[in-house]
Amino acid sequence: MVKNKLFEFAEGKADAVENPMGSSAVNDFYLSADMNCAESIIHAANTIYSLGIDDQVLRTASGFGGGMGVGHLCGAVSDCIMAAGMLFVRERAHESDVLQIITAEFIERVEKHFNSLLCNDIQKSYYQEESGCSQVVYEIAELFWDLVLEYDSKRVR
Repeated sequence: MVKNKLFEFAEGKADAVENPMGSSAVNDFYLSADMNCAESIIHAANTIYSLGIDDQVLRTASGFGGGMGVGHLCGAVSDCIMAAGMLFVRERAHESDVLQIITAEFIERVEKHFNSLLCNDIQKSYYQEESGCSQVVYEIAELFWDLVLEYDSKRVR
């Protein structure tokens, strides 16, 4: 179900008491640090979940913004999946009993929510001249936050 609301700001900040990841992604990184959607998500996840990813590795997210720069898979989606790997995998993906389930569920939820996974499609409905894709970043972070809470007992970090 797509939310039919514009992203609202109170004094230039996203209101996100129930979604600290979304608030951090939008306020601390997307708007304040001028990061793209993918960079904002992985930086927020690193902060909120204390993942310990160093700055050099965080920069690997840069190329995923804007649907890998060509409007394909939304960068916020791809970097939530990167964060899921950090949260639910000790060393190798095939050793996790939940990563594939979480990834599939997350992709399903995003696609249902936005009616697409593609940056170009999502931007048509959500991009705002003043705040860019901040609403998309927030809502994808919210979907991820909720899913991580559901699988919290399976986290390795």
